[in-house]
Amino acid sequence: MINIKLGVIGYGNMASSLIEGWVKNRILKLDQIYAVQSTPERDQRLKNQGLKLLPAQELYKTCDVILVATKPQNYKSVESPETDLQSQTAILSIMAGVSMQSLKEHFKTPCVVRSMPNLPAKIGMSATAYMIDPACTSSQKAHARTLLEEAGLAFEIQNEEHFDAVTALSGSGVAFLFEFMKQFIDNAANAGLPQEVSQGLFLYTILGSVALFEEEGKTFEELINSVKSKKGTTEAGLQAFEDSGFAGSIKACFEAAAKRSKELSQ
Repeated sequence: MINIKLGVIGYGNMASSLIEGWVKNRILKLDQIYAVQSTPERDQRLKNQGLKLLPAQELYKTCDVILVATKPQNYKSVESPETDLQSQTAILSIMAGVSMQSLKEHFKTPCVVRSMPNLPAKIGMSATAYMIDPACTSSQKAHARTLLEEAGLAFEIQNEEHFDAVTALSGSGVAFLFEFMKQFIDNAANAGLPQEVSQGLFLYTILGSVALFEEEGKTFEELINSVKSKKGTTEAGLQAFEDSGFAGSIKACFEAAAKRSKELSQ
């Protein structure tokens, strides 16, 4: 448990996943969390979830850390503090493509933490990269690290330019993996395998593959070769991947997501 008051601006899937995980894992209590007032319908929904509501200016004055989770193209419509926050309030952003300098200027604070978690934060399994501005105090740095590291696996990075790649890899990567899983499971079902069997077999295949990779310490190539046999089914499938431009499709997907992240920062 950390002794802070957390403000929330923007309460979509990612913010709710993080908060649900923090509360579930007893990093924060619900009575430590405040959301900014918005529309009556949204405010009532948040009240029903146990969150306290404050006007934006009160939120800035009350909270030690403010989680900014709006859509990146909309963050400039968020009300700025009327006066400089100085060093008492830290901004923790989970928005793709919004630079630390832009956050400093809009929220009038020297302490900014830029991060990119992902949706499994909801179950304490986020893969997160983050960067902390040197102007943050030691306690602010400790609070940010606790919040992000308790959400799953977290890496502190030193080069802000790396966030575009992080966004494509792990931020958006969750959806890309779900699409990959869906396609395999649907193809198995179309071949006549019951849907629940298709899903169970493939999801457990993924879990087992990840566990084996971590346990054996071998390269991906070595593990692929341990499954593949000459003129066998695995080789045939891998050849079909190559013939259909699978590697090129993955590259195009990654580059498109990273490019969009970069565009959002401009």
